[in-house]
Amino acid sequence: MKKFIYCESTEGGMDSCCFNKIKELGLYAWMSDEFCKKEDQALCDWLEKAEVGQYFEHRLGICFRVSDIQI
Repeated sequence: MKKFIYCESTEGGMDSCCFNKIKELGLYAWMSDEFCKKEDQALCDWLEKAEVGQYFEHRLGICFRVSDIQI
């Protein structure tokens, strides 16, 4: 199973979370305008094909594909 780490910019600095499935990240609750939906969909598409060591720059932060180890 693929593993990811998402680092998000916050008012206090950075926050991060580890997840396996996009539902765990809660993307679609963030914003609803058309630009945000396109950005979120691009991240979802990338998650499907991401290889270990790759990253994706998203509007709220950056997502890393990490090795398939327990996180």
